[in-house]
Amino acid sequence: MSKNDFLIENGVLLKYYGNDSNVIIPDDITIIGCGAFANTNIQKVKMSNKITGIDEYAFYNCSFLDEVTFSEELQLIGEYAFSNCESIKSISIPSNVIILDNHAFSGCFSLENVSFCEKSKLYTIGEKAFYGCTSLNSIVINSTKLASGKIGTNAFKKINKNVRVYVLASKYKAYKKVLKKAGIGSKAKIYKMR
Repeated sequence: MSKNDFLIENGVLLKYYGNDSNVIIPDDITIIGCGAFANTNIQKVKMSNKITGIDEYAFYNCSFLDEVTFSEELQLIGEYAFSNCESIKSISIPSNVIILDNHAFSGCFSLENVSFCEKSKLYTIGEKAFYGCTSLNSIVINSTKLASGKIGTNAFKKINKNVRVYVLASKYKAYKKVLKKAGIGSKAKIYKMR
């Protein structure tokens, strides 16, 4: 992998032209642009801690992508950013992510585990963010900031009907109600943490 594999403008990664399956995103990138990796054959991606945003469709339809190491400074995961990434099994969303936009992980049917890191600042989960993630069996939400209406319509529709969801004890009642509205099925189990 060389610097020539990346088209970069003002800190925005516009396009990846390389053929490597394991990609380490250079330190001078702050935003992964719209469609930068869409439809590529990458398998693993590691982001530097300078990345604060992943734009829409950035990794769309990367069907071989199975491992993502996010930047700890990441604040936004855009619309369809990882949609149809069929091989991802587990993701850990960093605590600084504020917005997980519409359809961000929709169609990731191998996705089994989602964890929003401790002290998560997550404020919004967009519409159909995890729609069709039929293997999803564990969701950990460590945020106190998700308010009523900040989990979009059908965010968790068509996921594993027996999913286990873990939420902070202080938010159990409020989140249980909001999660049901967001498509968590009646057979899902919602548990209190701490």
